[in-house]
Amino acid sequence: LLVVGWCWLLLLAVVMRAALCLFGSLQCVFQRSTRPLSSNCLFSYPLCHQSGSLQRRNIGKTSPVIHLKMSSMLKEQETTKPATEIISKPNSLGKDDIMDIAKIHEWMVKVRRYLHQNPELSWKEHKTSDFVCDMLEGMGLEPRKIAHGLGVVVDIMPSEACKQDSTFVGIRADMDALPIKEETGLPFTSNNEGVMHACGHDGHTTMVLGAAAMILRSKRIQEKANTDQFQNSPSITRPVRLFFQPAEEVATGAARMVEEGVLENVSAIFGGHLDRAYKIGTMIVDPGCVNGSTDTFEICLRGKSCHAARPHEGVDAIVMGSELVMRLQHIVSRVIDPGFPAVVTVGTFSAGKAYNIIADSAILTGTIRTVNDESQQLIHSQIKTLTFSVAESMGGSATVVFKDSVPPLRNSPQFEPMVRACASNAIESVMNGSIDADESDALTQNSAGKNGNVPSNQCSVIPLPKANMGAEDFAHYLTHVPGFYVRFGAGFAEDDRVISAHTSTWDFNEDVLLVGATYFLNVAKHEWKIIE
Repeated sequence: LLVVGWCWLLLLAVVMRAALCLFGSLQCVFQRSTRPLSSNCLFSYPLCHQSGSLQRRNIGKTSPVIHLKMSSMLKEQETTKPATEIISKPNSLGKDDIMDIAKIHEWMVKVRRYLHQNPELSWKEHKTSDFVCDMLEGMGLEPRKIAHGLGVVVDIMPSEACKQDSTFVGIRADMDALPIKEETGLPFTSNNEGVMHACGHDGHTTMVLGAAAMILRSKRIQEKANTDQFQNSPSITRPVRLFFQPAEEVATGAARMVEEGVLENVSAIFGGHLDRAYKIGTMIVDPGCVNGSTDTFEICLRGKSCHAARPHEGVDAIVMGSELVMRLQHIVSRVIDPGFPAVVTVGTFSAGKAYNIIADSAILTGTIRTVNDESQQLIHSQIKTLTFSVAESMGGSATVVFKDSVPPLRNSPQFEPMVRACASNAIESVMNGSIDADESDALTQNSAGKNGNVPSNQCSVIPLPKANMGAEDFAHYLTHVPGFYVRFGAGFAEDDRVISAHTSTWDFNEDVLLVGATYFLNVAKHEWKIIE
């Protein structure tokens, strides 16, 4: 009996110890503590947190064996993120809201954040194009779709009393996003995992939508010009075509839009890009080349496979490719005029199947960037010549393919004075808080100077400081009609960090939205005397 009694007491002690351990562990979990059991808990035992489970940590031979599977709860604990605000789809501007600049700006911020939270990749902008159409239709406009149903085009006609020309002025925005996982920490961060507006196309789309609202506002003011307040406020004098382009990031959207007639009866085209390298209140207006050309090339080298111990029996494609990579570096340094920037980059080199086999093939891919057509064609020729000569000299063969070509983006210099005036007026009126029908809506000769030049004391409109070798498929439009492409300073006054576009933490100052919309309004309303 004595032995049985002691056995029951021992069993009871073990059960109580296990119960106390379980209770302490559950307490720590529900307190959402990420540390091992410690003074936070009523009962402390040597546990550790590994891979989503509470597991044993051996501390001496007397440590109890405890294994509590609570993976789902701890996984939730580990991945807790700051709450993301779900941005509801904004309503379009009503007739009364369009008359209020403050409401237009407030609406633009909502539109931008909604677009930012719902990004779509190139040639997949279905919801984005539908959203743009909804916003335009809500303003009373009649948009239409082209380019596989993803591009959006809308025309705004002047009143008959103001009409001076039947050709259109075109204003373009791009809509696509990038395959990047966002890490900005913004409350309206992307809801589309692995897709992000990291190049400002959400802002570009918003600015042109805002321009549509401000153009309609200008027309309505003109129609009500029987009051002294708005008597001298001009409206648009020629038709305006706004278009929202898909697939800029893959450099194929503009060409498709042109093929489907977006430039029909368009006499000039204008666009712009957000640039965080410049502070808010600055615009880049340059009459020369503002973006480089781009070509993708693919080189396939063919040799002969053999055992790595007997290389003389084969033709080594890796050696062939290595020699070619070095030869290609001589094109820019020894063939291209150094007065014109150029880049030849080999980005990938794929070859070989095993460490003891001579590779029978290699594939090299890369990009070409230039600022003039002559350099672009010369580089094409040199790549072919070097590739074939290297392959032949080593007993192999090769093919070279160029694709996704975009020409350099060269602005039409005849537009520079007018664009400078429009840009200066937009910056001053927005930054000074003076946007109103009787002031910034009227782009007069006095604001631009006799010849359309910005007065010398205004330094917020500057030329491009150095060559920009990034490509922009807006250049396709300029091969058909003249036009001008600007850059909008979108940096934060209090933040001097250099954060490049196409990165996971890129963002921009939303005050630029109103600057961009006002600039496009000014362009649309200009009398175009300089064009004639």
